[in-house]
Amino acid sequence: MMEMAETELAADLFGSAVAPHPVHKQLALPLTWCRSAHESDGAFLVGDSNAIAARHLQRFDEWTAPATILIGPHGSGKSLLAKLFVAACAGEVVDSIEHADENAMFHAWNRAQSGGHRLLIIANAREQVDAVQLPDLRTRLKTAPIVMIGDPDANLSAALIERLLHGRGLAHAPVLANYITQRIERSYAAIHAAVDAIVALALASGRPLGTRLAREAMIDAGLYQAADSVDAGFDT
Repeated sequence: MMEMAETELAADLFGSAVAPHPVHKQLALPLTWCRSAHESDGAFLVGDSNAIAARHLQRFDEWTAPATILIGPHGSGKSLLAKLFVAACAGEVVDSIEHADENAMFHAWNRAQSGGHRLLIIANAREQVDAVQLPDLRTRLKTAPIVMIGDPDANLSAALIERLLHGRGLAHAPVLANYITQRIERSYAAIHAAVDAIVALALASGRPLGTRLAREAMIDAGLYQAADSVDAGFDT
């Protein structure tokens, strides 16, 4: 299967200009789209690891195949991209290929091919695509471009942590997101696990959300092995 090989995102998901490295820029739904902005789950954060995928979905009207396969780890924003895709009236989405009915997916592909719209198929891993059993569907999937979301870099990790903490409604110091980013594995799973552990400890203890509490929560959750030299100057 073909994989996309572009390297820079020059615009947001469906058209607004953004900076070449827009990790703190967001992809929001304009009010003129099929759904209003307040109906989305929020904007999509763009960094180096997901820029290729966002750019490809942004240019859905240039696709040379009726469908694209979007692959990325759990928690990487695939479903949000899919909602933005649907909100732009780009076409249909099969979210979670491993749970999809293969006959229904086959018919969705044919509808996209004959109707002129697009089909976005989402998977957590390449193996889930390769596991499809229906012969005619397997043949079609081999012609679909694949776009990948990789593990987040430091800037995207910090931006996502900041968003998750903000979404929990807990006040925190501006340095906290960077503090957490520097101490956990660079993955979406670790980001979500760290935020869950930190928020849980803050709520259970009634203590303020700071670096001292974050350090304790991450150690208790097995996400971080303390090193005094690394934590110097952050004990708040």
